[in-house]
Amino acid sequence: MNILSRLKKKKYASNQSLPSVLFPVRDYTAPIHAWASAIHILGESKNCRLRKICHYKATGTDASAHHEFLLVHIGHPSGRVAIGRIERSSSVPILLPLSIPHSGTSDLTTRDQDKISLAYDGTSERLTQHLDCAQLYTLTYSKPSEAPSVAHLAALLVTLSTHDGPTTSSGSTAEHASAWFAYCVVEVLREIFSGEGKESKKWTRVPYNGMRVDPPDRVDVLVRKYTSAWQDLSRRMVNTSQHLQHDSKRRDVVAHCQQTNADRKADMDAFTDMLRTMGS
Repeated sequence: MNILSRLKKKKYASNQSLPSVLFPVRDYTAPIHAWASAIHILGESKNCRLRKICHYKATGTDASAHHEFLLVHIGHPSGRVAIGRIERSSSVPILLPLSIPHSGTSDLTTRDQDKISLAYDGTSERLTQHLDCAQLYTLTYSKPSEAPSVAHLAALLVTLSTHDGPTTSSGSTAEHASAWFAYCVVEVLREIFSGEGKESKKWTRVPYNGMRVDPPDRVDVLVRKYTSAWQDLSRRMVNTSQHLQHDSKRRDVVAHCQQTNADRKADMDAFTDMLRTMGS
């Protein structure tokens, strides 16, 4: 076994002890809604914080030219960093077998074109291989306490995916759709959580890729929509947590009562045995 094979085997083994929704044991691509559902039931989701999010543009001459996407770096409490590629794509993603809940339906919608990809080796190189691209903008969070969590990110992605955005009927192309999605994710995060933004020195990032965007599809409106969605989600998460705690306490009470009854029965049996011994 060569050194590369050993490193891959070690990376595979280390990923098995981490949440597969962030650290898969093999490459996978999933619809945003399916991935977000798994994030929201992940116990440590609020402790996984964004390190940085980078806005990229494909620069090749093939069919993917001018396509825009994001690479997001997510810090885990273990010290590991997960890297995901987020995008709105005109092609339907393939959901590989993995522990992510999904509807199982074959009816594909616009939302199914919003997807996230993660590589088993946790590198950005694997997520951008065979693709010429340029980094347009980077939003960095140097203090974890001030950074959005992966739960915040998942809720934002679902909000934008549900919103849909500019459509082809309004003159939007696949290139415009990917640019709108990537731009809005970064700008909504920046508006709410600030961060340190850095523009590329070689490339210019044009808002919405220069497309005319109607007011309902602009960042300021999306900020309000996301804030409302997050508040609703937070309330549901709190209610779910309280319900689980109540169920846990109830199970503890039942277990305690059962143990008390068992102890009493054991005492009564011992006392009965003692009376038999004394009478014999």
